[in-house]
Amino acid sequence: MNKFGADIISFFRKNNKILLNFNNLSVEEEEFFLLDGVFEDVLKNTEVIAIDKHTHDLKLEVLDKWKGNVIIADNGI
Repeated sequence: MNKFGADIISFFRKNNKILLNFNNLSVEEEEFFLLDGVFEDVLKNTEVIAIDKHTHDLKLEVLDKWKGNVIIADNGI
């Protein structure tokens, strides 16, 4: 799992298909990863994501088609 404040680029380079906790991302990183197209690409390289309820509802259509696992968490794991 990514740690709060971790360099997200090195995180994906060192690991493949791991848990990405959106609650640990900076505001800028989260906004970028939630962009259409980017979010779908992130899911291709991740098996599990942790997101808040609002984000889950916002991306429900995409998540319904994804074969990974979603953890709905308010403020991190």
